[in-house]
Amino acid sequence: MLSNIKNTYGKEYDTYQKYYQKTMQLILVVGLLTALLAFGVAFYFEEFIIEQATTIAEQIQSDSSEQNHESQFMSTFSNNIWIGAVIIICGLIPIFGIPVLYALLSFAAVGIIAGYGMIMEYDVLKTILVSFVPHAIFEIIPILYSVAIGMYVNRNIMSKLFFKRRTSEPLRKMVVQSLVGYLIVVIPVFFVAALIESFVTTRLIDVFL
Repeated sequence: MLSNIKNTYGKEYDTYQKYYQKTMQLILVVGLLTALLAFGVAFYFEEFIIEQATTIAEQIQSDSSEQNHESQFMSTFSNNIWIGAVIIICGLIPIFGIPVLYALLSFAAVGIIAGYGMIMEYDVLKTILVSFVPHAIFEIIPILYSVAIGMYVNRNIMSKLFFKRRTSEPLRKMVVQSLVGYLIVVIPVFFVAALIESFVTTRLIDVFL
């Protein structure tokens, strides 16, 4: 059994190096630049950002007060794996780059939140380190992996429909490869991220913020 697991992950690692690695690296760089841009833009829309952030914070506080850690974990985990699946499925839409949009929006949201913290004169670095970094380190991996899978599917779909390239991957292979990556990488790492967010991050917030 252990040898089968090792072989499965070995094959997935080869797939990652061949099809996903460069996409993940590119999206990470572009995403960080997007976050910086959103951070700067936030200062030009102070009133709107403050109003929206206050509304969202009140909603989050209301929701969290009704949930225990276990419920929060299930909610976070189910939401994340759904998002990962949607990102991959969006690759089937024959419009180039759709899977990338969610990742860029996520990075932009981080930039806007950091900008909001600066506007409100919070200790932004401390807040991010305590309330975001612990689970985000794990959460960003399956998001980028889902985007890479989605773009792999997207490129092949575009090649089949518009360029009639024979070098594009067969549909069955794409589906199987995408499903394997989702099941053995995306879901397990989202599971760890949800555990940390629900049981560790919440405790850190209570202690340090």
